Amino acid sequence: MADDFSDSEKGITPPASSSAKTLESKEDVLRTEPDVPPLSPFLVNLICTVRKSLDEVVNQTETYEKKYTSNGLGECFFRIRSDIAKINFLFDNLLQYSKITTPIRKTNTVHNLIENTLKKYQPQFEKRETLIFRRFEKDLPEVTVPDEQLRYILECVFQYILGSIRSGGGISFATRSLVIQEKEDEKKPSLEQNTRWVEILVIFTRHRSSTEEAESILEIQEHQAEQNPLDLILQLAKKMVDKNRGLIKVELAEERNNSSISLLLPAEKEGSDLL
Repeated sequence: MADDFSDSEKGITPPASSSAKTLESKEDVLRTEPDVPPLSPFLVNLICTVRKSLDEVVNQTETYEKKYTSNGLGECFFRIRSDIAKINFLFDNLLQYSKITTPIRKTNTVHNLIENTLKKYQPQFEKRETLIFRRFEKDLPEVTVPDEQLRYILECVFQYILGSIRSGGGISFATRSLVIQEKEDEKKPSLEQNTRWVEILVIFTRHRSSTEEAESILEIQEHQAEQNPLDLILQLAKKMVDKNRGLIKVELAEERNNSSISLLLPAEKEGSDLL
């Protein structure tokens, strides 16, 4: 319906040819995607310094604008503040652009998440008089598992251990990187060969029944009306590990009443541990 009206009837004045050229040039600018590299720390600091100085100019301008409004300078001060506001908008967007496009190198994520989770449950381990040991590999590669998902896996493992560990016992954390060269037992889940992996190994003294089978802990027992809640917690961890192409193993050493939980997670490729 609106298309039945002419430009003159709509009150629209057709742009002059010079205006059309200006509009086309602006469209050309918008169509051209500038390659804006990440800002260096020096430029970031320089922008922050200049922006702070411009803010001070704006404050002074507001003071003079009120003082000299009667002399006809108010409009001039207003234009100064408006132009500075536009520059500040540009600076703010440059800083934000640099922030979201500059890669952030992740380092020591696995160890940090283990330590943070351990700190959370430290009081409960202390009540059980648990001795805690660590053997972490230096410069351990990053894993492909997202931080929140790895945190969830560790939470499940810690909760399982807290419900299984014997008072006065011990718990040991170890990490290492490895490459799977040969295919393992055909009956077991296979890992990608010649791929770098990170292993998180936890060994602890347990108080649960020695008649328990390690294989049954990670498998849902359909024939059982009720399963141990701790086993279900570990099964949830297994689902998250499987989702991330990893492998979780539980082993029970009957002679020393020890249990071990091994997490094998894909490592980031060299140079790709960036966000």
